[in-house]
Amino acid sequence: MATLRVTAGTLRGRRIPVPAGDVRPTSERARQAFFNIVGERIEGARFLDLFAGSGIFAFEAVSRGAESATAVERDRRAVEAILDAEIPVMGHIGLTPQSVNVVGGFKLQGKNSDDARRLIDEAIALEHAGCFSIVLECVPEELAAVITERVSIPTIGIGAGPSCDGQVLVFHDVLGMYDALSPKFVRRYGDIGGQMREAIAHYLDDVRGGRFPDAVKESFHMSGAEELKKLYGEANVLPMPKVN
Repeated sequence: MATLRVTAGTLRGRRIPVPAGDVRPTSERARQAFFNIVGERIEGARFLDLFAGSGIFAFEAVSRGAESATAVERDRRAVEAILDAEIPVMGHIGLTPQSVNVVGGFKLQGKNSDDARRLIDEAIALEHAGCFSIVLECVPEELAAVITERVSIPTIGIGAGPSCDGQVLVFHDVLGMYDALSPKFVRRYGDIGGQMREAIAHYLDDVRGGRFPDAVKESFHMSGAEELKKLYGEANVLPMPKVN
C-alpha cells in the first residue's frame, strides 16, 4: 500500500497509508503551502478535513498543533484507514461534489429503488466501519428517512428533507453570497452578495472620483514641518494637513 509522509510537527515523518481506489493524494508541496498560509492559526484549532481520502490533512493539522481534527469521507476503505490512525470520521453519501463527474453531475441521487438500496447499504457500511455520523446530500426525503431509521448514528441532511437528525447548509448559500448556483434545497437568509457588490462599486467610484483616501482622516503624515524640511528642503515643504 502506498503511503504519505507527515511533513512537520510532532508527527513529522510518520507514514500514513493511502487506500486503494480513486484517492488522489495531495502533494507534500501543496500541504506545506496550505499550512504556511494558515500559519499560527492552526494552534489550538478544530480542523475539518473534507473529502479526506487518506486523512493526511487531518494528520498534518494535529501534528502542527490543532486541538482536534475530523475527517469527512464516503469511501469505506478510506474511512477504515483513517480510523485505524485514530482520526474520527464523518461519512458522506449521496451527492459528493468531489465525485460529481462520476455520479453524472450536480443532481439528485437515489431517486430510483436500485440507487436508493445502494445508498442504504453505503450508510450501513459506513456505520459499521466506525463513522460517528453521516452527511446525506441531495437525496429524496423518503430515502433520508429510511437511512435515518436504519442507522444508529446521527444523520445530517443537506438537501435531504426534514427527517434527518440535523441539518447543514454552506454558509455562503445561507448568506446569499453568490447567484450563479442556487440548488433547490437552499434557503437564503440574507443578500450579502448584493451588499458586497454594492460596496465594491461604491469604493471604485470613490477612488476614480478622487474621494478616497481622504488626506486627513485616512492618511498618515510626517511628525512635523521640520521633518519635512529635512526630507524635501526649505523650498519644497508642503503644508501639513489640518486635522479637524
